[in-house]
Amino acid sequence: MKLARLMWKNAVRDPRRTAPTIRSIAVSMFLVSTLQAVLTSMYRSQNSKQARPHLRVVVHRATAITQSMPEAHCAKIDSAPGVTRHLEKGRLLPAGQA
Repeated sequence: MKLARLMWKNAVRDPRRTAPTIRSIAVSMFLVSTLQAVLTSMYRSQNSKQARPHLRVVVHRATAITQSMPEAHCAKIDSAPGVTRHLEKGRLLPAGQA
């Protein structure tokens, strides 16, 4: 009981410090739960009710992330085992279709 009373006294002693602390804890809890939901939705299978992880590989140029990959690389990536589709210039294409 003494600990709870001490915590309450310190919390109401300086509201300029208490309010930002409570806000920062709330924002951090919101961010953690949102990012966890995004990760869960990314790894959940869309065709079944089971949650199975999928392997996603992101490939970009070494010079800049904003530059697109050369067309010759699409064929090499599609020929890799296990590749079923790729994203090219914002369009989702089946593997083998460049």
